[in-house]
Amino acid sequence: YLFQMNTPAIAAGLDLAVFYDLGGTNAAVASYDGTIRELTPAGDIISVTVSQSGLIAVTTDCTGYRGLVTVYNNRLEPIYEWYSSSAWVISGEVSPDGRQLAVLCYTAAGSEVRFFDLTKTDQQAAFSVSDTVLVDVHWTSQDRLCAYSTEQAIFFNVRGEWLDTYGFGEQYLIGCTFDGDGYVAFALSPYRAGTMSRLVSLDNGGRLLGETDVESEIVSLTAYGSEILVLCPDGAILLSSSLSEKGQLSGLTGFKYGLLRSRGEALLVSSNYAEVYSFG
Repeated sequence: YLFQMNTPAIAAGLDLAVFYDLGGTNAAVASYDGTIRELTPAGDIISVTVSQSGLIAVTTDCTGYRGLVTVYNNRLEPIYEWYSSSAWVISGEVSPDGRQLAVLCYTAAGSEVRFFDLTKTDQQAAFSVSDTVLVDVHWTSQDRLCAYSTEQAIFFNVRGEWLDTYGFGEQYLIGCTFDGDGYVAFALSPYRAGTMSRLVSLDNGGRLLGETDVESEIVSLTAYGSEILVLCPDGAILLSSSLSEKGQLSGLTGFKYGLLRSRGEALLVSSNYAEVYSFG
């Protein structure tokens, strides 16, 4: 299956990945068994997410509205739609249990996350902030979420109740991962570009689990289970969720992305090929 993409993007889940064209109408759903299916949402695509339960949330523009979020099941059938008439829609993400939808919006008053039950029409709750522009939002458990801006990470629950905030201070946000079980990790730096980075990990309520310095540029940051993979220009570091070191791979160059797998294995991807490495 081939289609042209001017601004390619990808959203991945446990069993499938969605390749799509930002601002376009083309999308392909690739299952890990090799099956590829076409997805044709109505309107130009703003964002796509894939939940742990395999549901796909596609945010598009929509004539007469400020955005549309459509949720598709594993047969690519639309099972839920929300049309926004009062707020600009940025992204939607289905909860891990596949029952609720969180939608990140921008309003005249600031950023807002709205919650919907996929079996009901009306909005169930909302969480709002006026002092920062939220970039993205992710579920960290069945009823807790983390949204972040360039200045801070904010933790709240599905009832719209604030839990905690972690400020980045004077540091720049250079990376993050929400792929771990019950925690999130952020990569920060005192410089927009440089060879010194600081990692922090937080539980799903915003409590600090660990922090450590990385004396290298961070190329990519990913997680799996209770482990975090930090890819650097000359190697990779395996860390626990509390950021204690568990292993290193040195002398590796040219890789642009790392994907942590089970049993201490890492899939490292370059521009032309991918290789699996083991931390032993």
